[in-house]
Amino acid sequence: MQKDSRNLWVIVSAALTLGWASCVDATVQTERVTFRASLSTQNTFQHDSTESFDWVQWRNEVRLELKYRLLPP
Repeated sequence: MQKDSRNLWVIVSAALTLGWASCVDATVQTERVTFRASLSTQNTFQHDSTESFDWVQWRNEVRLELKYRLLPP
């Protein structure tokens, strides 16, 4: 019974991780300035079988971008 509950936990965890948004971004733009921000996340799992399932990496990246036009369009 314990093995079945462990398998269920692994399946539910994987489904939640894959269903979670991995990238979010926003842009603010005016006539001369464009500002963009983005956040992305990456999860990595390693497993040999259903008995050995490890969460080995959680990586978050924040990117900021600013463009300024010296001459108006």
